Amino acid sequence: MKIVHILSADSGGAGLAALRLHQALLASNIDSDILCFYKQSKVPHVVCVERTTCTKILMRLPIPFKNGKYKKVRNSYGNLYECISFPEGYDCITDHPLVKSADIINLHWVGSSLNYKLFFRNIKKPIIWTLHDMNPFLGCAHYQGDVEKNIDNYALETKIRKKKEKWIHQAFHLEIVNLCDWMKNLTIQSEAFKTYPQHIIRNSVNIEVFKLYNKEYVRSIWNVPNGKTVLLFISQNISNPRKGFDILLEAIKKLDDKTHLMIIGESITIQSKANIQYIGSIHDEQLMALAYAAADAFILPSREDNLPNTMLESLC
Repeated sequence: MKIVHILSADSGGAGLAALRLHQALLASNIDSDILCFYKQSKVPHVVCVERTTCTKILMRLPIPFKNGKYKKVRNSYGNLYECISFPEGYDCITDHPLVKSADIINLHWVGSSLNYKLFFRNIKKPIIWTLHDMNPFLGCAHYQGDVEKNIDNYALETKIRKKKEKWIHQAFHLEIVNLCDWMKNLTIQSEAFKTYPQHIIRNSVNIEVFKLYNKEYVRSIWNVPNGKTVLLFISQNISNPRKGFDILLEAIKKLDDKTHLMIIGESITIQSKANIQYIGSIHDEQLMALAYAAADAFILPSREDNLPNTMLESLC
């Protein structure tokens, strides 16, 4: 059996989840490849889509062609959304050798990279779509909170959502993989996916890396004081309101000095008590595992989230 995973980028939370699944399949002697539009990793069997000369020219021209017609929307309203995506990508990957040779196609987070119309109309193979957020069954937004915050754009949101539903329903064979019950409850009510088989499969985690370590030792690595209750918060984008750091910051003000908060993520200015330790971004899995091991509890105050990698890692 040959599987090809299609994703926008092999970075970020969704990209990492796809990479881990890909590596787990390879370790199980299953023929797996990743086809992505933006490549950063050096993981074997990860291939970046080569854009045609025609596509490169179209992407540079100041004309309203395909996704280009949404540039005005992106430029005017993009900063009001956590992420905004459109379903009419320039690239058509249906003729890519990895796609043509695959027995099963596993879609992941595709953002604006995928041309929904051409992809679902032309692919005559089983497609599994692993949903990393709500965008596949929304319009241009990726979470319902952004739909509600941008009610003035609701007409556009609805227009794009209906386009996507029409194109998705042309799929030859489609099954949906949700990461958690919360997402499944949303997808089975969506017009895009309510008629398709639904599954729940959690993200993969390497339990040889994410595991218990000697707490006293790992706390010495991070200069975490002994005798305190250590909490851990992790977010790639700490200032993202959806991740709820503001909620955590208010809550920790009510705790005494015996509580110590470790924060991992992008740089942010914090005006609070001295028992907050900002570590910065970590890109090494082993170091991240040691950070979890130093904590007594992992805090996930998200307003909306789809069983992120951090929750699973913290449970190992």
